[in-house]
Amino acid sequence: MGGVVHYKITDRNKFFELSNNPQNIIDNLAIRALHAIIGNFAANEIQSSIEMICIKMKDALNQKTEFYGIKIYPIDLKRVSFENEDKKERKNK
Repeated sequence: MGGVVHYKITDRNKFFELSNNPQNIIDNLAIRALHAIIGNFAANEIQSSIEMICIKMKDALNQKTEFYGIKIYPIDLKRVSFENEDKKERKNK
């Protein structure tokens, strides 16, 4: 799954004082939030629930990134695939 997390620095002092690598912080938090949220869905529900997953991720990330002076805006998830499905598709081609 690929995606883009849009964010804005809301407090420059916090942002630069509290984080050595802010992009790494956002990446790690996004991965953890995505895993936690997707874990609540059945595999066949994920694709049809992308919008809800993005909203839940945004809320979860905003709770964590506020401390660093970062505000999360819309999250765009680009592709949902499952390894087994990808292998089946390649075999059928």
